[in-house]
Amino acid sequence: MTAIPSAPPPADHAGLLVENEELRIRLREMEETLQAIYGGDVDALVVNNDIFLLESAGVTGNRLRHDVLGQMQDSVFAFDNEDHLIFLNPAAELRYGLRSSEALGRSKASLFTETLFGDDHVAHGAVEWHAAGDLPAQRTHVAGTHVLADGTSMHVEITRSQLVDADSVAFGSLLVVRDVSQSRRAAIRRDALAQLTDSLRDLAVASEVGYRAAEIIGTTLNVSRVGFCSIDVETEIVQLARNWTAPGMAELSGAKHMRKYGSLVDDLKRNRIVTIPDVRTDPRTAAAHEAAQEINVRSLVNVPVWESGKLVAFLYVHDAEVRAWPEDDLLFIQEVAERTRSATERVRNAAALRDSEQRLREVNEGLEAAVLQRSRELLSAQEALRQAQKMEAVGQLTGGIAHDFNNLLAGMSVSLEVLQRRLKKGQYDDTERYLSMSQEGIKRAAALTQRLLAFARRQTLDPKSIDVNRLVVGMQELIQRSIGPNIVLEVVSGAGLWTTKVDASQVENALLNLCINARDAMAPLGGHLTIETANIALDTRAAVERDLEPGQYVSLSVTDTGVGIPQDMISRVFDPFFTTKPTGQGTGLGLSMVYGFVRQSGGRCACTRRSAWARRCACISRAMAAKPIPASHSNARRWCRTATASASW
Repeated sequence: MTAIPSAPPPADHAGLLVENEELRIRLREMEETLQAIYGGDVDALVVNNDIFLLESAGVTGNRLRHDVLGQMQDSVFAFDNEDHLIFLNPAAELRYGLRSSEALGRSKASLFTETLFGDDHVAHGAVEWHAAGDLPAQRTHVAGTHVLADGTSMHVEITRSQLVDADSVAFGSLLVVRDVSQSRRAAIRRDALAQLTDSLRDLAVASEVGYRAAEIIGTTLNVSRVGFCSIDVETEIVQLARNWTAPGMAELSGAKHMRKYGSLVDDLKRNRIVTIPDVRTDPRTAAAHEAAQEINVRSLVNVPVWESGKLVAFLYVHDAEVRAWPEDDLLFIQEVAERTRSATERVRNAAALRDSEQRLREVNEGLEAAVLQRSRELLSAQEALRQAQKMEAVGQLTGGIAHDFNNLLAGMSVSLEVLQRRLKKGQYDDTERYLSMSQEGIKRAAALTQRLLAFARRQTLDPKSIDVNRLVVGMQELIQRSIGPNIVLEVVSGAGLWTTKVDASQVENALLNLCINARDAMAPLGGHLTIETANIALDTRAAVERDLEPGQYVSLSVTDTGVGIPQDMISRVFDPFFTTKPTGQGTGLGLSMVYGFVRQSGGRCACTRRSAWARRCACISRAMAAKPIPASHSNARRWCRTATASASW
């Protein structure tokens, strides 16, 4: 076996010349070696980027060169066909705790226990290939673990080469073993952290988060017990929650005083990680080691958890045996503790959010229930108010009817009694006068009944297509005489007014009623009365506000400048027998008759207070079609010296 050594550094010019010549020789040797390797005349082993010659067709005996293999950092073993050790290098002696003088000749099983990873038939072939001497030379790479005699375990990568003599007969095997425990441990911890992240993602309870983290630490580090506990800094009492334990290890629970186990709580208060390989020898726990061993703790690690600048909890890792805590173990424990703290905070925030949302839902439901109850109470109160108003209206109606009919019946009764007495006495003069008085009472009763029917929308109507502008113009002289000379009358006829289908005589009565009502409001000073017609188109929203169907309507309004009705009484102007006139000067049925007729005709009445000295009454009726009347019938303003009152229709 031949190795290519490194050249010493040059000292001077003469040394450079010598070194240059040596490099030329070495380069020539390397070229020859590579040609021999490529040609198959030499078997070579490449380790740590160095080329080591194992055998050569020109070398007999096929024995290993101790000086070359001794330079290798990996452990090298050579076994014969019976697995007896025939060679090991210094790296193997150091790493496996062996002495060459004592180990040579021993079986492999007595040196270490080998477990291989990977596919079964590959591993089996890698171990047993040398048992068949007629197989060709080969080299395999496998991974596994070696457990030493003292119980130490290491992860290894093994390169196995077959040793053959000059006649190509296998006489043993060469094992180049690399200790990959550190990288393997790092990979295991990376996998554990990835598993922790996946596990914590779906957890929604803080205690489950802590237990899952403890389980991963325990199984990864192969310790006895892991858990989280809260701490009261003032009393130094901890509350132990659920903790993970190895098989056969008791779980801790309840409250415990930290001083019972030594002074390690002082380090936690200083936000320091506590690492104790042996509670018997560590000065912080030596005096209290018996208490620790009562709960099967021989070595431990504590990682403090701080929130808002205060110690609130810590992670504890216990082992029942003496244990050194290497740096990678501590870094792994710290990383798990930090991720667990973040996950716990996330879970608590999510729980707080859920609780807040639940409380908000409960408040909303309570408010909705309160609003619903209040709405029911208001509706009930409104219904009671409406019922009371109905009863009041019925009482007022019946009282007014009884009063008017009583007056009518009294007049007729007196006339008939006087007539009866005169007939008994044979006095036939003035008989016709008393009969006329009775007939007049009957006519007045019939008129009262007609007004009541109009208000109740039960009168018989004769609707026809009419031009409201022409109707107003035809009544202008009658209205002028009715309102008197101290009131200025103005008629504003809407241009292109649509036709409407209503009872013309009832429209005339309604308009005359409105104008007389306006005249009385302006008495005795007089004023200004305006009669106005217009087209109105109502969309859905406007129609709903007016309790009508959407469509086209004709408006007839009467506006006066008399004393305005008080705002609190404006809604009662269409009530039967309601009047603001002194007793005996009005029946209170005029506007109610107008209201009943308009509603029966499919329209609407409204009365608004323009100011303290003006009001406007409007009536709206459904138009027949959007076809305007010729302009000759809808000219605008006609003036008369009369009074002012307003109504719209």
